Amino acid sequence: MLSSSLSSRWSLALALGLCAFGCGPKYVDDDHTPATARPAPADLAIDDTIDAKVGDKLDWKSVVPMADGTAKLVVRVGDAFKGKHDVKGELAVFTLDAHQLAQTPIQPNVMKYELEWPAKADTTYLVKVAATEGKAPYITEFSLTPADPCAAMRCGAGTECKAGVCVAIEMPEIDCIPECGSGKFCVDGKCEKACADGCPRGHVCDTDLNECVADACAGKKCGRGEYCSRGRCYARAKKGCDPACGAGQTCKGTRCVSTKTEPEPEPSDDGPISASIIQATPMGAKTSIILNKGSKHGVKVGQSGSVKGVGSFRVIQVFATRCKAIVDKPSTALAGAKSATISR
Repeated sequence: MLSSSLSSRWSLALALGLCAFGCGPKYVDDDHTPATARPAPADLAIDDTIDAKVGDKLDWKSVVPMADGTAKLVVRVGDAFKGKHDVKGELAVFTLDAHQLAQTPIQPNVMKYELEWPAKADTTYLVKVAATEGKAPYITEFSLTPADPCAAMRCGAGTECKAGVCVAIEMPEIDCIPECGSGKFCVDGKCEKACADGCPRGHVCDTDLNECVADACAGKKCGRGEYCSRGRCYARAKKGCDPACGAGQTCKGTRCVSTKTEPEPEPSDDGPISASIIQATPMGAKTSIILNKGSKHGVKVGQSGSVKGVGSFRVIQVFATRCKAIVDKPSTALAGAKSATISR
């Protein structure tokens, strides 16, 4: 009985010893076919290992560019700190219909590999990492240089993409008709007083620049009968006009000016009306434009016109000094166009 028990124990020990070399879970390769390729998102490093010794001879990755451009795959094989590896194999990129786009061999102790190919947006490409010998960790990193740097950009409200950067949309300037007088500036089609919000203490309004600037006269004292302007003292001009103003004139300061007002000229009924394009708004296949001519210039709803080199338009709204028209062309066709002609 004792002998039987001892024999059983030796049998169990022998079985456990053998399992130490051959029992346990076996390696399962889950990315060895194109159908099981692992996604590799753009600009994200993916760690993996290739090991021909255990049967992990082939790995597949899939990449999907967001825009048309030049795709680039960087693969780093081996331990960067050791600077060596013993892998022999191949890197390659394919389309889904097995057309090879790029390829390079993997050689022992060569750490970095780069593959580039022309890519299409939303198209799946397959990357093959194959090893015939050796074992090593590796890192893959996919990136894309868009053909149009704005193709993959999404800009917020009030901004647009230019050269791959979201910038504020520049609103077209609207002219003032008639032009603003001295000391006033045109803002969105309206004449406003220079420095309309006032200036802080110690500053004055520069009416030439419409900006508040440091007051050069602050603390400066001028003599009797003088005044300070831009840091300098000037003699005050005597008030009143000498000699006195004649009939049809009035005295303003020290000058005689006419009291007569010239009547505003009536718009001519002959010939076309020349106008400037002050705003263009896309409307799909058409474009809405604002012209700097209106009812005061003889423009009426329904009149037709043309933009040189672009095409014709029809006036749909008329204001005193503005009108709105529709051009049967997309806004891209009006790029650089500044003038138009309205037919009577």
